[in-house]
Amino acid sequence: MYSLLGIGRENGVIPKYKLLWFFQCNDKLVNEFTRCKVLSLDSNSWRYVDPPNCRIYCDQPIIHLDGVLYCFSFNREEMGYGQPCICKLLAFDLHTETFHSFSTQDLESRDCRELSMCILNHRPCIFKKRLGNNDLLFKIWGLDINKSSWEENALTRLHRERDINKT
Repeated sequence: MYSLLGIGRENGVIPKYKLLWFFQCNDKLVNEFTRCKVLSLDSNSWRYVDPPNCRIYCDQPIIHLDGVLYCFSFNREEMGYGQPCICKLLAFDLHTETFHSFSTQDLESRDCRELSMCILNHRPCIFKKRLGNNDLLFKIWGLDINKSSWEENALTRLHRERDINKT
């Protein structure tokens, strides 16, 4: 069984903290075995919500921004054995308890295993790190929620110095 938890605060009239729990019982079937529950911390009650029609990528943590929880998701049909895991950014609105997904087609790499998430400049960002000969490259894309598109924010190159004490 695969599981992923996230916590955040909804943006309602009376904001409430909620816990989102994804759990997947079968690695091959999506709708029959992907479940999603929400715990309202003020009432201490769990309830099922309609799960998204995709798999949840459980190897990355869920992040929170402005009443929305973000995680990576992918469609099993697009993925073969040993193939890259083509992902999307899945958003869960804590107030309406609904899902929305954002394509990652604009990014150079869409493999969930190569990407990480963070919050920068008050928006969700995806970054990829890549090792060069003597460099470590970070490429960062920020989500423009109004346009549902990605903007390249930065390419940062960190030069790795060789340790002169080692032979």
